[in-house]
Amino acid sequence: MDEKLVHNPSRFSELFNRVARESTESMEKRLSGGFFARVKFEGKLRAYLMAGYRSTYTRLRDFTLPDREERTVENIQKLVNTFKEIYPLIVFNNIALARIAPDGSFTVEVMTKEDEKNRILREFSEGSATCEEFKEQFGHYAFNGYEAQERRFSEYDCEELKKFGDIISQVPHQVKLSLGEYMEEKTGAATPSHLVGIRELGKNQALKIVSAIRDELIRLEKLDTFESSVFDHSYEDMIRL
Repeated sequence: MDEKLVHNPSRFSELFNRVARESTESMEKRLSGGFFARVKFEGKLRAYLMAGYRSTYTRLRDFTLPDREERTVENIQKLVNTFKEIYPLIVFNNIALARIAPDGSFTVEVMTKEDEKNRILREFSEGSATCEEFKEQFGHYAFNGYEAQERRFSEYDCEELKKFGDIISQVPHQVKLSLGEYMEEKTGAATPSHLVGIRELGKNQALKIVSAIRDELIRLEKLDTFESSVFDHSYEDMIRL
């Protein structure tokens, strides 16, 4: 399973690749480990597919960023620790999805967060939503979302975003249930649509954390003198400040 989140990452964003890799390796080790470890993990997977996925959905749906402290470095540490808590949920959900749809051939019946982003961008382009509405809901996204150095959509001017919306408007789209509606309607064992929706919800929350870390790094760069970009320093460099 390839869990490389950022290709050619800045030095700081190597952290996100490391968290993804370690989360994946930890779970794959349990899948291929000793007999009792495998039995325990398989039991956890079965429980997740039967009903446990709903708890993960609720946890991700209700997620909020941690409170910020006065010191920027402490905020970065707190946010990174939160990312380390959230990302394994995505990895485990991906393993569960691969278990029920190993060939990846399924139809997604829910509007994922990615679909919602494109819908609001389309509506902004067509005049039925505002630039501010898009930024409020998806300003934490970026074209290379897990790269902290990458500009967030909240940092783009509205004319730039409208051009992206004009492109999205040309792509055919379907009206689907929201993930919340689908969860209420489909109350049994997990379907691929449940798990894809949860995966994208998890990504949405993970990108909120990355965006908040970016804000803190930019704030730190203004407070301290760096010989190079703040993003050229590792996470370990940051917490030693």
